[in-house]
Amino acid sequence: MRRMNPEGRHRPKRRHPGEGTVIRRRDRWRARPWAAVVPYTDASGRRRETWLSAASRAEAEQLLRDELARRRKTPVRTGHTVGSYVSGWLMTTDLGPWTHDRYRQHIEARIIPTIGAVPLADLTPPMVRRAMAEWSGAAATRMGTFVVLRAAMRQAVSDRMLGDDPTAGIRAPRPRATTLTVVDVADARHLRAVIARDRLAALVTVSLGLGLRRGEALGLRTPDVDFAAGTVTVRHSLRRVPVSTRGEGDEWWRLVAPKRDSGRTLPMPPFVARALRRRIAERDRERRTARVWAANDLVFCDLHGGPVAFTSLDNWWKNALERAGLPDMRWHEMRASCATVLLAEGVDMPTVSAILGHKTLEMTRRYVKLLPRVSRAAADTMGEALG
Repeated sequence: MRRMNPEGRHRPKRRHPGEGTVIRRRDRWRARPWAAVVPYTDASGRRRETWLSAASRAEAEQLLRDELARRRKTPVRTGHTVGSYVSGWLMTTDLGPWTHDRYRQHIEARIIPTIGAVPLADLTPPMVRRAMAEWSGAAATRMGTFVVLRAAMRQAVSDRMLGDDPTAGIRAPRPRATTLTVVDVADARHLRAVIARDRLAALVTVSLGLGLRRGEALGLRTPDVDFAAGTVTVRHSLRRVPVSTRGEGDEWWRLVAPKRDSGRTLPMPPFVARALRRRIAERDRERRTARVWAANDLVFCDLHGGPVAFTSLDNWWKNALERAGLPDMRWHEMRASCATVLLAEGVDMPTVSAILGHKTLEMTRRYVKLLPRVSRAAADTMGEALG
């Protein structure tokens, strides 16, 4: 009669599915009575087992560990080519619409024409290096393609489609470091004075005063601005939806979470609060006089309540810089201007990083340019100390 466990408990499992086991055979006459049982799945999808004989339990345990390690490094042979696997990886990866479209262009324009027909398990580092030499575009574009390929190959290793990452140890193309164009305090005041009567003047004030990204500034809604608490909360970012991922009847824009989930609540300087009050009052007047108005509740919108088109903003921004007599600069460089002015006025680096929504201080350092008057002050301080 089978005896039951009086406490109703069972011995906890020492191994989990797929980890194999070690057993002692019943036929004791064997010279190697122990066996390591290693499970695997064959090409047809059926579960199989490999039995490896051993003279002792310790030897069987070691055989089991070695065989499992070998099988983890051995790629599963499939009919996948590099092109088919990378394309499938893109379809199952959670990305924003704009990022998805950019990755698709990298795959179709450079990865598939060069190594797309190579069987996935046969891809080697020399093949990757030769393909990189054939890629077209600037260094920044080729670096983006390499980042996509490396992410897909790392996933292939996790999927056991590859034993090793063929992109490991290969240096990505490095673009040249671009020189930042920033405005100091005097230039910022001059620019604001020149565009004071423009409809988008408040957008420049908010971007300079809070260091917002373009999409974050355009995505501000009325509930995001709390005049009582004197804060602005970054909850959304306005993004363009690529035509390739746009469904029938879809808008060209979408409000998404800020980049890398960098939502944050920022205190408003008084000049930013005044600019936002005027802008919201002006928007309410436009809404009362408009025949058609989109109920988006955006702070910065067009004359019908819709979002400001990026091309329209860029054209107005270039014209504003020309009128102010300032050098040409990208809208994004106003974030660098904000960071540079804050550091020049004595704000510490971690605080500036938190205002900009950066995850690391290294990213913030890339945004900072040393202003001439700051370097002059540092030289004068050193002269007073040691001169």
